[in-house]
Amino acid sequence: MIPFAFENHVRTKNCAPFGIAIETASLTKSELSAGDPVALPLNLTWVKVAAGLSIAAGTYAGGWRIMRTLGQRVFQIDPPAGFAAQAASGAVIYASTKYGYPLSTTHVVSGAVMGAGATKRLSAVRWGVAGNIVIAWILTIPAAGLVSAALWYPVKAIF
Repeated sequence: MIPFAFENHVRTKNCAPFGIAIETASLTKSELSAGDPVALPLNLTWVKVAAGLSIAAGTYAGGWRIMRTLGQRVFQIDPPAGFAAQAASGAVIYASTKYGYPLSTTHVVSGAVMGAGATKRLSAVRWGVAGNIVIAWILTIPAAGLVSAALWYPVKAIF
């Protein structure tokens, strides 16, 4: 259930705006100002390929660490707990997508794994590791902003 829900969520929430932004950025000012009807129906094939390769590269580079942390470091997950976490995650992600609410699938899965661990006993979850994950989530947004600014200003100066 979670692969279906995840892919449905990712496609509807993330890839479409990403593709539109890239395509729009690739249009020249004259194409945009002229309202050229040929330029406006966007061909998104190359954007879909680029987005797919980017997602695959990100999973290859760091996704395995996230899976290892959730499956072994936060809570030593077993098959019944894994099933419960996956079912809960899939249901929440699907419902969110159906009703149009944005969410982080990583946050949902992390919470489900912690919840499954807490049903065994509260001490089964390594709350210190969970706290580190939350701190990383909080630091991600300002760090992404700083990196974006560091990349934006040189590009803006060049073009």
